[in-house]
Amino acid sequence: MPHTTPILTADMVLFSQTDAGTQVLLIQRGHNPFRGRWALPGGYDAPGRDPRGPLVSHAFTALVGRTPKATAGDDAAAARWRPLATVLAEGRLAFDHEQIIRDAAALYGLG
Repeated sequence: MPHTTPILTADMVLFSQTDAGTQVLLIQRGHNPFRGRWALPGGYDAPGRDPRGPLVSHAFTALVGRTPKATAGDDAAAARWRPLATVLAEGRLAFDHEQIIRDAAALYGLG
């Protein structure tokens, strides 16, 4: 049953520039909703974006100088740096994370 009191969450949009191009850090969801889909580490607040109920989130972004090892934790089945162009071309991210990534990429002039 969906909750009615907003939950506070945060999304992390981390980019890294490599010889292979711009990478973005994603986690593969280990639980529903969107089990098995790629998502940003964290959580966001667009109305109706999460079937569990209302969320209020802040999205933080950074362009890191190297690509640290990605490690899954919490409800993530996997964590991986993925090519930004591939992620945006596939368009199969959980929640509204594609739009969040597009917005963050635009801040850096990426994509």
